[in-house]
Amino acid sequence: MRHAPFLMLFVLAACAQPNEPLRGGAPMTNAECRAEAEATPAVRSWGAQAGPAAYGPSPRAEAARQEALSQAYSDCLRRRNLPAPGGVERLRP
Repeated sequence: MRHAPFLMLFVLAACAQPNEPLRGGAPMTNAECRAEAEATPAVRSWGAQAGPAAYGPSPRAEAARQEALSQAYSDCLRRRNLPAPGGVERLRP
């Protein structure tokens, strides 16, 4: 019974939802590749699917848009023979 308060805190902490979704990926520092990535049809199509502007994009749509943006940015860096920032693979939410 001495450990019951600690166990309760552990259970409550495990059930808590994070306030911010995980933001994977390294920062996009190359301006040319970032502009090219944002102009790709795959990324632009997510803007049309985001829904009413008053509500903003859903978390799922925003995650898919971010994934497409990251992929397009990486492709641009690869085509230009520039090193990709970050580690081996970016975190995915």
